Amino acid sequence: MSKSSEEKAIDKLIAQDSAVFYDNSESLENYGDTKLEIETDSIMIMSDVHAPYYHAGMMAKAIEVARKKKIKTLLLNGDFMDCGTWSSHGGVDSQDWDEELESATNLLEIFRQVFEECYWIKGNHENRFSRQTEFKGQMRHLALQVGVSYDDPWCTVSENDSITINEKWRFVHPSRHYSIIPGKTAKELYAVDGEHHIIVGHEHHAVLSLSPDGRHIIGNVAALVDSDKVAYKHRQTTKHPAWSVGFATIIKYPDAEHGRIKQYVNCDFIDHT
Repeated sequence: MSKSSEEKAIDKLIAQDSAVFYDNSESLENYGDTKLEIETDSIMIMSDVHAPYYHAGMMAKAIEVARKKKIKTLLLNGDFMDCGTWSSHGGVDSQDWDEELESATNLLEIFRQVFEECYWIKGNHENRFSRQTEFKGQMRHLALQVGVSYDDPWCTVSENDSITINEKWRFVHPSRHYSIIPGKTAKELYAVDGEHHIIVGHEHHAVLSLSPDGRHIIGNVAALVDSDKVAYKHRQTTKHPAWSVGFATIIKYPDAEHGRIKQYVNCDFIDHT
């Protein structure tokens, strides 16, 4: 089967990159498999944006909250891009690839005006891109197409599906695990971890609760995707709960040295102290 123009362009990008990246790997600290552990006084978490299908109203709310609370760090907790062109489901929601790249690029340009730094971890939809290129195309290749250069000091891009914040919070996009029951995957991951607050993306739920041992907070962070824009969401009858639309923040306070989480859902919020 002959390759599409998009696939040929990706192949060319990867070929050009192979020498450049590996010959300069020591200076490219923002890429690779390094475990992400960051410290910050405040951070906004946007999970499952699925550009270009993001919820415009909730995105505007997120930007408003970030500016009001002077939040300077942004976490894109996987599935920032939908990568519908590379879906193995037959392109049910396939967006023109150039249009998707334009949408993601425009969002990142807005984020640059609001946040001083950004972290972008890999989700299962970004993995569509890797899978289509037989895993030669990695997150750095995808990010390069939306304006994030290899040496971009503003955005750290990772092949990992998790990040640790302020030593205690672990945000995860567990592509290999999914449950229709809110909080179930977080509870199962906590049973293995046991030392962090575990907050899970990917499932489009929004719930916060105490871990079974009462020592940590576990749950799901809401998604910023607009389900009305996603065709497959409406074509099948399932037992899945409605998607929760929103975002979360973690802010340090004198009585919360590792930060306190607040989740904004459907223009309301859930917090946990």
